[in-house]
Amino acid sequence: MKYSEHYIENNVIDASNYGFINWVDNVEQIVKQQIFFELLDLPDEDYMLNWIKGTTPKEMANIIFKNNQFLINFSKY
Repeated sequence: MKYSEHYIENNVIDASNYGFINWVDNVEQIVKQQIFFELLDLPDEDYMLNWIKGTTPKEMANIIFKNNQFLINFSKY
């Protein structure tokens, strides 16, 4: 299950949520392409706070990789 699907199932969704949902889908796409894990399979991160702070999906993916000790080369992005 994608993180965004889990989020939608457990929260009240309105127009203000769609930016976050799209952002977290982009984060999950990057992570899954690199390490073949979905976000729900990894330890929790504060996705909403990072989205509010303006963290890009690539930056958030790097945070995830660092926190989970994955070393990924993003030079191709």
